[in-house]
Amino acid sequence: MSLDHELVTKAANALLKYTEKKKAEKPDNNLLEDDADSVHMVITIHRYTRNRRLAPCRIPLRYPFYDETKSVCVITKTSDGAETAKKLDELNFPQIQQVISVDKLSKEYKPYEAKRQLMSTHDLFLADHRVLHALPKHLGVKFFKTKKFPLPVVLATGDIKAEITKALSSTIFKLSKGSTSSTKVGTTAMSAAQLATNIEGVAGCIAKYINGGWDNIQSIGIKTRNSLALPIYSSLDAPLVPESDKPKKKDSMEVDDEKPAGNAKKPNDEKSKPKNSAKSSEKKSKSPISRKRPAKLSIKKDQASKPVVAATSA
Repeated sequence: MSLDHELVTKAANALLKYTEKKKAEKPDNNLLEDDADSVHMVITIHRYTRNRRLAPCRIPLRYPFYDETKSVCVITKTSDGAETAKKLDELNFPQIQQVISVDKLSKEYKPYEAKRQLMSTHDLFLADHRVLHALPKHLGVKFFKTKKFPLPVVLATGDIKAEITKALSSTIFKLSKGSTSSTKVGTTAMSAAQLATNIEGVAGCIAKYINGGWDNIQSIGIKTRNSLALPIYSSLDAPLVPESDKPKKKDSMEVDDEKPAGNAKKPNDEKSKPKNSAKSSEKKSKSPISRKRPAKLSIKKDQASKPVVAATSA
C-alpha cells in the first residue's frame, strides 16, 4: 500500500502557494529570519500499542534538506573526543561547525541559557550511538520538545564519512506518547515534486516502523509551522486489537480462596462460626481495660495516731 502520488503533489503545491502568499503579506523587516520554512508530516494512528518502539528511527531522504548552508554539531564520547574531532576536520564537511564531548557538554553547558543558545546555534545534532542514552540528562527537555534531539551515528568503527553523509541525508521519526506524531520531510525551498517524493518515501518507512503497518495509520497530513495540516491519507477502519494488547481477565469459574467471588460462601463457613466466637471472647478477656467499678479508697491511720490524710474540722 502507498499514498496517492497525484493527491500528495497537489497538497504539496497548495502548501507552497500558501507559504508564498503569507510571506508576501509580511513586512520584510526581519533580516535574520530564514526564507525557507520546514515542512512536517503529521501521522495519527488508530491504536497506541503497549509493545511500541521507543527508539527513534532514521529514515533516508531522496532530497535531503541539510545542505552546506546548515550548521551541524557532533557530540562524541569523552575518551574519543579529540580523535573524532581530528578525523572530522580532515574529512572537511562544511556543515559540521562544532564537535563537543559529553564531558564538555555537562560542564560548560549546564546552565539553561547555555543550553538554549547551543540549541539555537545549530540546525542538526549528531551523536555517537554509545552516548545517546546519556544525552537527555545533559541536553534537557527543550531539545526534545523542539524536535532537535540528536541523530545516532556510529563513529567508533566503520567509514565515518559514509556514516556522516548518510545522517545528513536522513530525517528522524520518533513515536510520541499520544496517538499523533510528526517528522520533518522537507522545506518550502523545495519544489512540489521533490516534497512529494520525500513524503511518499517517509510514509512508507513509517508504515513499516509502526506496529500494525498501514492498517494502524488513521490519517496523514502535511503542514508548516504556521499552517493547518492538509490531509493526504485517511482511513476509518480501525484494526482489531491483538491478543498481546488485550488486558488479562480472570476466569469467571476460578474462585479465590481468600476472597470468594460474588455471594459464594466458604465451604467451612458453619465450622468457622464457633472459632470466631471463641476468638472474640479471648480478645475480650485479654482487654487491658476492665469494666468493673474501682474500689473505694480508705484512709489509714498511722500507729502514732496521726492520720496520713488530715480531716477537715467540722
